[in-house]
Amino acid sequence: MKTSYSLYDIIERVGKRPQVYVGERRLKNIGLFLDGYWIAMHDAGVEDATDPDFADFREFVRQKLNYSGSSAGWEKMILAVAAGCDPRQIRWEELNAPRSPEVHEKSLDLFWELLKEYRSTTDFEPDRNIP
Repeated sequence: MKTSYSLYDIIERVGKRPQVYVGERRLKNIGLFLDGYWIAMHDAGVEDATDPDFADFREFVRQKLNYSGSSAGWEKMILAVAAGCDPRQIRWEELNAPRSPEVHEKSLDLFWELLKEYRSTTDFEPDRNIP
């Protein structure tokens, strides 16, 4: 029985064959899959050994993409930038509109780029005062 896990292991597996794990190639699907995986591991009592802590990825994305403050998840922030929205004047309801496959691919590319940078950054400090 597995005693610990790292979300990065499953993220790498998803990245190699996303349709197998999440169906449509959309960032939202990856986020939902990871949430479900985390819940399953937590409920099974498996220790989270993810390093750096994936919970801080949202704050990393917020800072990196220049959002002044946001309670939106990393998926929405990345999709908004991929869709050409200005992080300083974002209207989240605009993201409910259908997006082209190209925008979704762009958001996936940006996600992988940001994740790689986040994992290699050793001096990132999340700002706990911003929602």
